[in-house]
Amino acid sequence: METKTLANKPTRRLAYIDGLKGAACIMIFAVGHWKMIYTWAESFNSIPWIEAILSSPFSFILNADFWFNMFLVISGYLVAKSDIKNIKEVIVKCITRFFRLAFPILFVCFIIYLLYLVCGFYNSATVKLFRCDWFQSFYHNSYSLKDVLYSPYKILIISDKDMNPPYWVLKKMFISSLMIYFFKYLICKLMPKHERACFACLIVLTMLLPCFHSFIIACLAGMFVELFEHEEITSKPYFALWMLSIFALLYWLPPVLLHLFVLGALILYMPRIKWLERICSSRPLTFLGDLSWGIYSFHWPLACSVGALAMIKLSDSMGLTKAYGVSFLIVLALTFIISIIYHHTFEKLASYITIKINVFLKKLLRL
Repeated sequence: METKTLANKPTRRLAYIDGLKGAACIMIFAVGHWKMIYTWAESFNSIPWIEAILSSPFSFILNADFWFNMFLVISGYLVAKSDIKNIKEVIVKCITRFFRLAFPILFVCFIIYLLYLVCGFYNSATVKLFRCDWFQSFYHNSYSLKDVLYSPYKILIISDKDMNPPYWVLKKMFISSLMIYFFKYLICKLMPKHERACFACLIVLTMLLPCFHSFIIACLAGMFVELFEHEEITSKPYFALWMLSIFALLYWLPPVLLHLFVLGALILYMPRIKWLERICSSRPLTFLGDLSWGIYSFHWPLACSVGALAMIKLSDSMGLTKAYGVSFLIVLALTFIISIIYHHTFEKLASYITIKINVFLKKLLRL
């Protein structure tokens, strides 16, 4: 019998998921640069529409954490799509996930190393033009190929983001993935015969969420979204009890974290909001979604190198405001060019290697 769950529409789902990733990455790019100029351009404080946004319920639009969380909710949702039936599959998924993140990190850091050799980083030198401690606090060290080779370990294990500051969130994403694989194993193991124990685990996990970092909560919220679609969740009383625990949690969570569940609901119900699904499934947004890893990875190193150098060189002749505008356009263009090249070369190579590792591990463990 053909089921009609949303999970059985992979093509349309992936289209609008990619669109959401595209919207998130371009907003992270825009908000990061806006935050820098807002810090030093005092005239921005008097622009009515900016003040109106910041004082309204829509202030999240200018909050980079909101767009980070959208990435993380989507990440948790996609990771939770895995059906794991035994502990060997958990091991394979965890190791493969490490390499799924490690190889893109390695290749990106190699490109950043080339950028360091060719151009260098000048963000700290912009202090003579304006004061923005946040922007000027990055890239004070020298880098070598050894740093590139150790970058996956430093970023995913010890959370050293020195070579690429936007990667500060990846360790939490990686930890969240391991947690999701473990809980999916428990659910797949318990759900057929021990539904009560399964929902007990879900309720305990739900009530423990405030103990975790907000980014881990975001990934777990994505897992919850996937569980809502799970075909095997059929017990209405247990499901209702789990919903009550989520509503109780929402009451106690800080307001800043409530939008995690709003994002989850957006992912879950967007296929039923046809006009919004069409927008998010549009070619421009899905194109951005394909480039999302590259845009996220390269926009800040480029801003701190080529972008900062352009501001320094052009500020005397053009004035700081126009120099920043030119710098922004240069960084935007280079980010897209490098992201497109990266997507069609290094990113595909990383996916190919990861698939081969996954196949090898399955053969090794006889799965």
